[in-house]
Amino acid sequence: MSVAFFITLYSILFSASLLKTPLDSSSGGPSMVSPVGLLQERPVKDSEWTEETSTTIKRFANTTFSTKKDLYKSKSKGNVPITRKASLPPKKKSVVKKGRKPKNTAAVNVTNPIEPQETLNQFYRNNWTLPNGQLYQIDSTKLWNADPQNIYPQWMKDYLNWHDYQRQTWSRETFSQKRWMVMQCLKTQYNCGGTSDRLKPIVFQLKVAYLSRRILIIHWNKPHPLTEFLVPPRGGLDWRAPSWLAELIETAGLGRDVGKTLGDVLDMAMEEKSKFTMARMAMQDYHAGRFWYDEQVQVGEPAFETIFHHVWKLFFTPSAAVRQRLETSMSEMKLTPYSYTAAHCRVLYAKDDRPQYQQKNWAENAVNCASELRPRMPIFFTSDSTDATLYAQVYGKSRNATVMTRIPNPNPPLHIEFSGGKRRPASDYLDGFVDLYILAEATCVTYNKGGYGVFGLLMGRNATCGLRQDAMDRPKIHNPCHWVDDDPMTSSNENTRHHYLPPKNPDAKYDPIYLPPMDDTWSP
Repeated sequence: MSVAFFITLYSILFSASLLKTPLDSSSGGPSMVSPVGLLQERPVKDSEWTEETSTTIKRFANTTFSTKKDLYKSKSKGNVPITRKASLPPKKKSVVKKGRKPKNTAAVNVTNPIEPQETLNQFYRNNWTLPNGQLYQIDSTKLWNADPQNIYPQWMKDYLNWHDYQRQTWSRETFSQKRWMVMQCLKTQYNCGGTSDRLKPIVFQLKVAYLSRRILIIHWNKPHPLTEFLVPPRGGLDWRAPSWLAELIETAGLGRDVGKTLGDVLDMAMEEKSKFTMARMAMQDYHAGRFWYDEQVQVGEPAFETIFHHVWKLFFTPSAAVRQRLETSMSEMKLTPYSYTAAHCRVLYAKDDRPQYQQKNWAENAVNCASELRPRMPIFFTSDSTDATLYAQVYGKSRNATVMTRIPNPNPPLHIEFSGGKRRPASDYLDGFVDLYILAEATCVTYNKGGYGVFGLLMGRNATCGLRQDAMDRPKIHNPCHWVDDDPMTSSNENTRHHYLPPKNPDAKYDPIYLPPMDDTWSP
C-alpha cells in the first residue's frame, strides 16, 4: 500500500478522535461532560423516545458533571440514557505530586476551608470541666508550658493543653462524641512506608489536628507497637492509645479510607464529624507536609525545619532497649554529641544489589561531603549496605581521617517495612532507631536517597547544616563532593561548605536530643 493511503487513514482517525472530545470554545481544551454531547454519542431510538425522555433532555441540557461519580450517579437514577461508551471527564489529577512542592497547596483544601483564627482561639482557650466537676488546670510542668525561650507558638500550646485535658476525660462510652486523628500502621495495611514516612510528618499532622479539632493519636501494631522503639518523654505529649481505643482502631471501621497523601489527610481531617469520627492517616510524602505547614506560619512563628527538633522532643524519646544500645554504641565509637559529622549513604534504595564500583563511588563521595561540611571532624558513616560501609572505612584510612561505623544486628539494619515475609522480633528493628539518633546527635548530616538521612538532620540541633549527595543511577557522579582537609574557620577552599558554628565550648551544655521517659512502665 502507498504512503498516501496511510496518511489519509491517519487523518480520518485523528479527526474522529477530535469529534469524540467536546471542546470549550473559549479555551480550546476538553470541557466537562455535557448530557447533550452524551446523548449524541448514542442517539435515542424512535422506540425509546417518550415525552419523559424529551423532558429529561431539556432539564439536563445545560447541566455539567464535574466528576465521573456524578455522571454515573445520574445514570443510576435514570436521568440520562447513556452507555459506558459515553465521553467522561478527564481524571482529576492530585494537587500534590509525590516528592514535589505543590504549585498551589492552598487549593488542596478548597472544599473544607480552615476556620478563622479567632474561632479556634475561642475553642481551645475555653474553660474545661473535669469529670469531678472541677475546672481543668494547665500543668506548668509540661515542656510546652515551661518554655522560657518561647519556642512553641501559641496555637501549639493551646492544642497540647487541650489534648492533655482530653486524655483526662475520654472513655469508651464518649468515643463517638469526640473527633480523632490517628497516625496508624496496622497489620491489615499493605504498605506503611519506612520510619521517616511514618513519623516525619509529625509537625504537619499536629497542625492539621489543631485546625480540625481532633485528638492526635499514634498507633502501630506493624511490625510491632511503636512503644517498643519510642515512648513519650517526661513532660511531653502522651500520644499512646489505651487498650479500649487500640481495639477500636484495629477493628472498627477497617476497610475505610486511609489518608496517604497530603491532600487526602487534609480532606479527611476537615470533613464533618458525621463522616469521619476517626480520620486514619498513613501519609507518605518526602517533604512531610513542610511546604504546606510553612504557608500557615504566622509572623514570629518558627518554620517547619526550625520547630521540628522541638516538636520531636515533645512526642518521643528512645525506649529502654533503644536507649541502652544507643549509649553503648556511642561509647564504643568514642563519639560525643555535637562533636562529629554524620554521613548516611542509602545504596540499596529499591534495589537488591548494586555494582561494586557504584557502591564504592557513593561511599567515598558521602565521606567527602561530610568533610566539606566539617573538615577535620570525626565522621560517623551509616548505610544499608555492608560493602559500602567497608569502602567508607578504607577510604577514611587513605585520607588519614576518623570514619566511625557500627555493625548492626542484623547486618545491614532491617527496614521496618520489609521483613522478607517473616515475623521478626522487635530487637531486630532497634538499629534503625539507634542510627537515627546517632545522626541526630551530629553537628551536620549529609544524605542521599530516601527520607531517612534528612529525617535525622531534622531531629538534630542544626537543620540548616545538611548536604544532599549526588546519587543518581548512572556510572559517573555528575556533582561530586571533594575531600577537604583545611581548618574550617580559616579555610579559603571553595569546596568547603559554609555551615560553620562558633568554636565549641567544652563546658557548654547543648540542648539534649532526648529526655527521660514519661514512665518506666506503662499499662493502659
